[in-house]
Amino acid sequence: SGGKLVCDASGDQTSPRVSQYDGDKTIITWEDGRNGNTDAYYQILDGSGNGTLTADGVSACTGEWEIIKPRVKAENAVAYIVWEDRRNGWTSDIYAQKINSSESTVWGNGKEICISEESQTEPRLTTDGSGGVYFVWEDKRNSDKNDIYAQHVDSGGSITLDNNGELICDAENLQFNPLVRNDGNGGALIVWGDQRTGGSYGMY
Repeated sequence: SGGKLVCDASGDQTSPRVSQYDGDKTIITWEDGRNGNTDAYYQILDGSGNGTLTADGVSACTGEWEIIKPRVKAENAVAYIVWEDRRNGWTSDIYAQKINSSESTVWGNGKEICISEESQTEPRLTTDGSGGVYFVWEDKRNSDKNDIYAQHVDSGGSITLDNNGELICDAENLQFNPLVRNDGNGGALIVWGDQRTGGSYGMY
C-alpha cells in the first residue's frame, strides 16, 4: 500500500529505470544528487520489494561531473547500466557499468563505451543472450546532425566492434532516438527516427 521506499537519501533522486534482474528480483537505477553532483545509483529489490543492497542504494558511478540519464537491462543475474557522462569535458560521452551475480559492480567507476569528439547522447541497451550487451546512441562526431552508432561488449568485458562504436547510419539530415533489442540469436535489431528525406520523419 502506497509503494515501497527505494531511496530517500539527501538531494534529489530522479529518472528511475527498472529491469528484471533474476527470478523475482528487480534492479532499479536512477540519477542521484546526494553528493552535490548528479551520480548514478542502483538498488536490487527482492520479490517483496525489499532492498538487498545497502539502504538508499549503491553507486554505479560517482564523480564531480554530470552522470545523467542512466538506463538498465539485465538477464540471468547480470545487469548493465549505461549513461551520459561528462568527465572528459562539456560534451557527453557514453559510459557503462556491469553488475555481476553477486550484485556488485565490475567496471570500477564505469567502462568507456564511446569517448569520440563532440556529443554522444541518448544511449539505450539490450542484453545479448550470452552475458554480454549491445549499446546504441545518437552521435554528433561527424556533424551537428545526429548519426546512429552502436557497440557490443561480450561477457568477458571486451569491446567487439570498432573502437568508439560502429557506424549504423549517417544518412542525410537527422537520425534520432535509437532503440536496440536482442534478436534471439546473439545479434541485435536497431530502430531509429530518420529525417533523410528532408521533410517528415520516418523510421529505419
